[in-house]
Amino acid sequence: GFSLIPKFFTAELFSETFDLIFHSDVLEHAFDPREFIDEQRKVLKPNGLIIISVPNAEENIEYGDISMAMHQHLQYFTPESLSKLMRESGFEILEIRAADYGGSLYCAARVIDKGNMELGSSDSNVNDGLPNFKESIDKFRSAIACARGEIGFYVPLRAMPYLCAISEDMKNSKYRFFDDTAHWHKHHFDGTNIPIESFEDIVERPPHTIFIMSLTFEKQIKNKIVSHFGDRIKIVSLREILTS
Repeated sequence: GFSLIPKFFTAELFSETFDLIFHSDVLEHAFDPREFIDEQRKVLKPNGLIIISVPNAEENIEYGDISMAMHQHLQYFTPESLSKLMRESGFEILEIRAADYGGSLYCAARVIDKGNMELGSSDSNVNDGLPNFKESIDKFRSAIACARGEIGFYVPLRAMPYLCAISEDMKNSKYRFFDDTAHWHKHHFDGTNIPIESFEDIVERPPHTIFIMSLTFEKQIKNKIVSHFGDRIKIVSLREILTS
């Protein structure tokens, strides 16, 4: 019973107003997030609610993790920057928090009268202290150079920005990619000839070293590997590399 409007969102598409707008994994794709949120505010009723889910880049920025540079993501949010955006667009923050599972950031906000808005300090700069990404690349390069034998990358999509940054040969026969995404199995990322393998492939032919490239699911992946192999596979996490 829902109607689908196959167009980019603008307030001009609607003659009515709404109690609630909800969008998940959308805001990071907006060219101008402030304009995008302002358009939504126009079609919300007084005290209308907006609920947003975006990838949480706080930890990636803290560690200088370049793997957060995902395809089609134009914006990267922390709780502070998302809160600042919503306040300056005329919303009262009801709740903003990291997801209990996964790497999302949730925000619930309510429309307020722009005349009563309390903007953040003009001196506030959410870009203060941006990380040294070059240092992170250098740390990754050193970790790869120290690794021996066949190397596997678990959650390889997160490894690609690093491998490209250090100009690694994607045809390197000592590299293997592992992921639990079933429909990726035996397929390839564009520009590589390295097939994406499953955990069952690790069991059948374990590599010498596995780099866990996910900050979010590092513990779960490590526990799975250790529970099956013990210390027979050397495990190196991206977190260990970036904090070394």
